[in-house]
Amino acid sequence: MKKLLDIFRNNVILKITSLNGVSVLLRALIGIVTSKLVAIYIGPQGMALLGNFRNFFSSVQTLSTLGLSNGVVKYVAELKSNIVEKTKFFATLFFLGSIASLVVGCVLYFGATYWNQYVFGASLDFRQLFQLLGILLPCYVVQMFLLSIVNGLSKYKTYIYINIIGNSLYGIAAVFLIVNYRLTGALFTILMTPLLLLVVTLVLLGKEKFTFSIPKLNRVSVGYIKKLSAFALMALFSGLVFPQVMLQIRKHLISTIGEAEAGIWEGLQQLSSHYLLFVTSLFTLYLLPKLSENQSDRGFKNIVLTFYKSILPILAIGLVVIYFLRTYIITLLFSEDFLPMESLFIYQLLGDFLRIISLTLAYQLIAKKMLWKYLLTEGISMLVIYSTSIYCVNSFGFVGVTQAHLLSYMLYLGMLVVVFRRVLFVEKEDV
Repeated sequence: MKKLLDIFRNNVILKITSLNGVSVLLRALIGIVTSKLVAIYIGPQGMALLGNFRNFFSSVQTLSTLGLSNGVVKYVAELKSNIVEKTKFFATLFFLGSIASLVVGCVLYFGATYWNQYVFGASLDFRQLFQLLGILLPCYVVQMFLLSIVNGLSKYKTYIYINIIGNSLYGIAAVFLIVNYRLTGALFTILMTPLLLLVVTLVLLGKEKFTFSIPKLNRVSVGYIKKLSAFALMALFSGLVFPQVMLQIRKHLISTIGEAEAGIWEGLQQLSSHYLLFVTSLFTLYLLPKLSENQSDRGFKNIVLTFYKSILPILAIGLVVIYFLRTYIITLLFSEDFLPMESLFIYQLLGDFLRIISLTLAYQLIAKKMLWKYLLTEGISMLVIYSTSIYCVNSFGFVGVTQAHLLSYMLYLGMLVVVFRRVLFVEKEDV
């Protein structure tokens, strides 16, 4: 027992995982409850429409923040003790965010009719949803930047408490809106999450007497604009293209197989995001700051191997349990209308396991701003996801969409292994 306690005390990943576990568990439970409510009150068809809006909302958030969240974590971690440079960095960051959110917000507000038809088609009218999104964008930008700053400063407890309180408030609001307003309520719930997190963030940072002066325009640094441009290109590429790829795959499912099947697949994607949350939350919270601070090939290899040894065995056991309990999970979390999801599990679970292995390596591309390698691997991966999804759905039917998921991450992992082959497999001293 003492040996196990010593291992826990000395393993930073496990310590953060246990601390973050409450937040992740709460968020997963809230996601499960809302998915159940959507299944009951809206059905598979409504699930498909929610998936379309989530993908669109994700792209808009990325565009309005210029995809700088990971860059913020990196530079705040590096500039912790340099007050002068931090001031320049924060001024530059919020200047860029203000311009981007204003432009994107105007495009959304005045183009609401077009975006409504793009996401929902001509039969549904949710123009006010897009207008409200355009108005609230500056709030989203401030919220995402503040959370990234807190993360970069390694204020793990504050970061986790913000998520716990914010997600609790979101859960209460989601239940009320979905039960009373069905699809409309579910769509507006998506808009509320960042707003609630912003309020909680400001309150908690105020209680901690976190000093943050309003950035001044004359402190904006061209140098930091150049440094952040690589992060912007990487995140904008993935953050804009990937959600649109998923949206197009869902539209193809709707047109070739049916709206109900597209909703069932969307339900599986939501379930996947819930059980992977325990791992993916560590990428930003632990892995990115660690890789950003590291300056050696050997250090990178040790970080990756330590992460694998700590996380993969737990993940593998969890995925096996999920597979054997899949029928019970579907009926418990969704409804009998979602039982066709059962045939998709094996390929989804295997693909998710490879996804975690791949993303652990891919975060080095972000941490070290390996722009062209990142764009090349991501671009090929998204092309493969889209093309194999269309081919597999046309050739093998509904199950083809998750077969493509597995194939795409097999190739993605292979590409990343080739990129990092020297560091991972060749033993040599750092120069």
